[in-house]
Amino acid sequence: MNRSRRTAGTSLVEILVVIVVFLIGILAIVQIFPGGFRLLGLTRSQSQATQLVRTEIERLKSRADQLPDRVVPVRYLRANGELVAIVDSGRRTNDLGPTADGLTSIGDLVFNGDNLGPWRRASGANMVNRVVGEGSIVPAPRPIAGTISDPAYYGGLLNLQYGPAVFNPEVAGNSADNDVIFSVYANDLALALGTPPDPNDQPYRDYLYYCDAPDQPGATLYVPQSPNPVRFRFAATAYVRDAGNVVRTVELLDFVLTVPAGAPYTYYAIPLSTVFAVPVINPGDTFIGVAFDSLQVAPLFERIGKNVAFNPANPYEYKLLDDLNAGASNANIGALLFNPSGYKYYVPNSEGRRIPLTARVNYNVYDWGILRNDLRIPSSMSESIRLPLGTLKVKGNADTDGLPYQGLGFVVADGAGGVVEQDIVVQDSETGGVVSPTSYVVDKSMGAIRFLDGNTGTPEMDVTIFNAGDWTPFAVNDAAGRTVRVFYQSGQEYQLQMLKAASRYIGVSGVPGSGQYAFGNLADPAQRTRLYFANSELGRGVAIHEALVEADFDGNGPLPVQIRKVSVSGSIKAPAASDPVGLPYFDLVDVYGPGVLGWSTIDENGKNLGYVVRGVRGSSVAVRVLWNPAKFTLNGTDQQNMAAFDKWGANWRKSLTETYLQKGGTQ
Repeated sequence: MNRSRRTAGTSLVEILVVIVVFLIGILAIVQIFPGGFRLLGLTRSQSQATQLVRTEIERLKSRADQLPDRVVPVRYLRANGELVAIVDSGRRTNDLGPTADGLTSIGDLVFNGDNLGPWRRASGANMVNRVVGEGSIVPAPRPIAGTISDPAYYGGLLNLQYGPAVFNPEVAGNSADNDVIFSVYANDLALALGTPPDPNDQPYRDYLYYCDAPDQPGATLYVPQSPNPVRFRFAATAYVRDAGNVVRTVELLDFVLTVPAGAPYTYYAIPLSTVFAVPVINPGDTFIGVAFDSLQVAPLFERIGKNVAFNPANPYEYKLLDDLNAGASNANIGALLFNPSGYKYYVPNSEGRRIPLTARVNYNVYDWGILRNDLRIPSSMSESIRLPLGTLKVKGNADTDGLPYQGLGFVVADGAGGVVEQDIVVQDSETGGVVSPTSYVVDKSMGAIRFLDGNTGTPEMDVTIFNAGDWTPFAVNDAAGRTVRVFYQSGQEYQLQMLKAASRYIGVSGVPGSGQYAFGNLADPAQRTRLYFANSELGRGVAIHEALVEADFDGNGPLPVQIRKVSVSGSIKAPAASDPVGLPYFDLVDVYGPGVLGWSTIDENGKNLGYVVRGVRGSSVAVRVLWNPAKFTLNGTDQQNMAAFDKWGANWRKSLTETYLQKGGTQ
């Protein structure tokens, strides 16, 4: 019997034919359902954004004592040769586009011939980047390099929550310009109305300053003098009247006020019309006074050289540990070291009671697109830590604009006496130093970081840190549990931003600015229930401690209507199309329904208390994530590049969550 030597099976040609047919089918499905696949990608990006928001909110809750007072858009100008910061109250947080008319082939925005810098730092969330009042009581001192006996590197360390911060590299030394861009100041002095009393009649109080006739063009400030010149951070809101007789407000956020040396028990007089002059106010405008409650005068901390020893007799000293970016970029990683004398140093408040010295910082966030994650070094090399985002940017790869990605935009020490710009930076939160790249590896496609043991012969996790003193490497023998901060950027231009309602809102006449409110026409039934805010406050939550409200509180309508003293809270809504005021507002109708008549100028006994509302405070913190999955290229004229950029900008996506959170600690 002859048996066939052929074995049943499938030939290679048949397998290839099946594969080709299968691929053709898959491609057909992809062409039929492209929207579905794009939707899956967007859903994944939305989930990542939501996770970023939740992580950031939890981080803020754990650091409520360091929350800033607010986050606002600003513009800078020079007045009498001095740099000043003005709040741009007209800009809404959803205005993501820059004011520019061109984009160069190297990615710099241009407006009227002026170079505005890289597009990434002048668009998106970076349009609202001024953090106001972040800080806390001066931290407890500790050695951050060397030993306790080294007076230059023993102090209270404060890491800014949203560093890197913008720091002006063109201006050297301890200039007033730097102290506007990056302002570090202490507790506010107490304010009194009128002129200073004769020291022979009343005790002299060096923590008290005066303002005479604040609501008049002749408003004058009186600040205490000392044997040495003293510099203060000054902020105030002025009323100005334009040529059309319209009254509006101008908020001066940061101004360096230098008070010359004077004899004991004397005050330095400053006519506020000289501060609020052109160009702080527009040509043709007339200064008519200031909002008394808006005045703020606080001593500035003096910035000293990094290697200079602190003066034990001057608690108002600090230094910036990052000295590597001067002349290289306008960024600073944001590690501040305060004079140890400032810890447990007490200053008097408005009641004369002694309270701890507080350090507060006003700064511009360098780039909200630099993401920050705080984590602890694990005890084992086998443990990998996932960052909230995968697909991190890689240095040298094509960036969103088609140009090679250069890194985070600021340099760090390389451990060999030089500097390098990296796409991942790990900062040591305990010293302000930088963890050596030899102590970790990052899977940038997955967004995972794993720390490496520098000495596998011991059971501890050893890592190398470039110390913030001279940036030389030193080994930390047991780094497990040590807190570090990871800086990185995402391939879809994710930007993580904190937006905070003002800690306190002040009432003004005319058009309100940031951190201010105003009533409309109380004779107009539509406006009588509303409290108006600046465009920059849209969406924020507010709580009113005390308000006089006229309403049908029992709901039996239309009578009886009662006047009550109440506490109310809610959100600031978008302007109503039918409202001629045209500003965001809080509405009593949202609280009490249509039975409310509005605010009342008298209480339930018919008495005029001199106020309608008191204690208007911000009650919310919002965290939003912006991202843009699109790409564009810079291969045309400046105008063509700008058109491509504008088209790309139409693809911004947003995820926002608001939570009720207020700042803790002593102000």
